[in-house]
Amino acid sequence: MRIGDLVSRSWDIAFKYKSLWLLGLLAEGAWFGTWIRNRDSGFKFGDSDLLFSGMAVALVFAILILMLVLLVLHFISVAGLIDSVNRITRGGKYELRLAFASGIRVFWRYVGLWLLAVMAGIALVVALAIPVALGFVIHAAFGIIAVVLLLPVLLIGIFITYNVYALTQRSIVVRDCSIGDALSEAYWLFRRNLGPNLAVFLVYMVLAIAITLAAVILILLVAAPFVAMALSSTGGKIMALLLGVPLVLVLLLIIEGISGVFLNCLYTLFYFGLVEPDGLVAPQPQDTPPA
Repeated sequence: MRIGDLVSRSWDIAFKYKSLWLLGLLAEGAWFGTWIRNRDSGFKFGDSDLLFSGMAVALVFAILILMLVLLVLHFISVAGLIDSVNRITRGGKYELRLAFASGIRVFWRYVGLWLLAVMAGIALVVALAIPVALGFVIHAAFGIIAVVLLLPVLLIGIFITYNVYALTQRSIVVRDCSIGDALSEAYWLFRRNLGPNLAVFLVYMVLAIAITLAAVILILLVAAPFVAMALSSTGGKIMALLLGVPLVLVLLLIIEGISGVFLNCLYTLFYFGLVEPDGLVAPQPQDTPPA
């Protein structure tokens, strides 16, 4: 299995099947919601004049509802993308209706898997934080040494958790099995293929960072003329709002959609390569993708 081939096929599917961009956008929506949650809302809960404000409570409630909706759409869309890529690579046809139906079918299993992953992540962080805290209590030097020694353990834990989680997601959709059976298969595939798993994880992270940086640069380049226009005059501000904001927003949505399909497809094709090492993932995308 060559990682370069997986990247190339993933890009082919992401570029040719534009109707999948909607699923890619929704699959990435949970991370956008996390970004919203982490932004400074402009007030502190310690501010007495806003703490009991109905507007502040409504805002927090709206953000929580948005986060929940985005998370639900994320689970459904990730499963739908996996199902669509599964159909495409086997020469079949996909429909968004079938993709969403597949996502809804496995939704609760994805919720359960996500909760397991969250608990595993919390357990890992707590297990590593205890010796670090004890080290700093004894002496700052011991704390620093503990951080240096345990940081690789944290990175390894992230690698294991993420790859097993991603492979389990694909097993649930492709085999339509329980969380336990999917986890067993995913762990077996991970343990038997440590080298390829590490390679695809590193490539995935590098690509995700590269896409993010490229997107930021592109958006800044597109937005720069409108910013200059807005600073020039009142009329320029109006034109920047009417033209610049929609253009940047559309560009951002397109990038999110393509990158969501591309990165999701990379792990899906990787899963196929592990369970079917004879090359059943070799079929190229259909020449005439559906509209």
